[in-house]
Amino acid sequence: MLPTSLKRILATSISVMCAVSFTACGTAGSSGSTKSSASDTSNVLRVGTDPTVGLPYSSKTADQQDFRGIDVDLLRAVGKKLGKKVTVTSISFDALIPAIQSGRVDATAASMFDTKKRQKVVDFIDYYRTASGMIIAANASFVPDSIDDLCGHKVGAMRGAAEEAAAEEQSKKCTDAGKKALEIKQLPSWKDVSLAVKSGQIEVGLGDPGVWEYMQGQQPDVFKSVGKVFSPAYIGIAVAKDSKLTPQIKNALQELIDDGTYSKILAKYNLGNSQGKISTVTVNNGI
Repeated sequence: MLPTSLKRILATSISVMCAVSFTACGTAGSSGSTKSSASDTSNVLRVGTDPTVGLPYSSKTADQQDFRGIDVDLLRAVGKKLGKKVTVTSISFDALIPAIQSGRVDATAASMFDTKKRQKVVDFIDYYRTASGMIIAANASFVPDSIDDLCGHKVGAMRGAAEEAAAEEQSKKCTDAGKKALEIKQLPSWKDVSLAVKSGQIEVGLGDPGVWEYMQGQQPDVFKSVGKVFSPAYIGIAVAKDSKLTPQIKNALQELIDDGTYSKILAKYNLGNSQGKISTVTVNNGI
């Protein structure tokens, strides 16, 4: 379930967020041409995901032989609606958009925020609202209330994700105000960020609050999700720019919402009552 602070933000800002789009979750894939998907009309939907993102979004099964999480489950349900076989490939987060551009995959889903920068090269079918949040060690002495409290502290973010850019922006705000810059550590995945928090390499991990809440629930003596969330955003399925798959996936997702499958998938990962649920699927609704 999303943190209480996120619920308050979403509840009080829905009208604003419907009028203007949401903010970003990352900077990867900001330039270059995009090829049309080879599977627009085929019977296979090739999906790329980064299982190191972690639950509730994307992860490997216990035996490491398959994938699980909201992202993969939703796209498999979409494939069923479209009459397509879904194949899933593990790809690092910062290589997901290039995989679409090269035609290696048709769609990606790995808790990727829909941003205007990314929309220059791919299209997003948005399916969930979220934001960025902070995680610390359960016994930490430094407990930030907001990203503004991070001046002079050691923080970590996943390489290519929005939190990396947010940390750099906050660091500049700190130095402009005469305070110490953030010490930013770029890491391959949210799991690596959490391990850096656990080991004391960093004081604060920046990432998706849904992931942090899940980790805290699994290891309450190790992790604590804290502070106000920042950068509210839509998570979306990314496809090639102007792909025929865009309306197909959009319509299939809407059917999954209308028939209750969407809610069941979210409930499977303890997000059944989340304020991040949507009722209407949108395309390129991020900012």
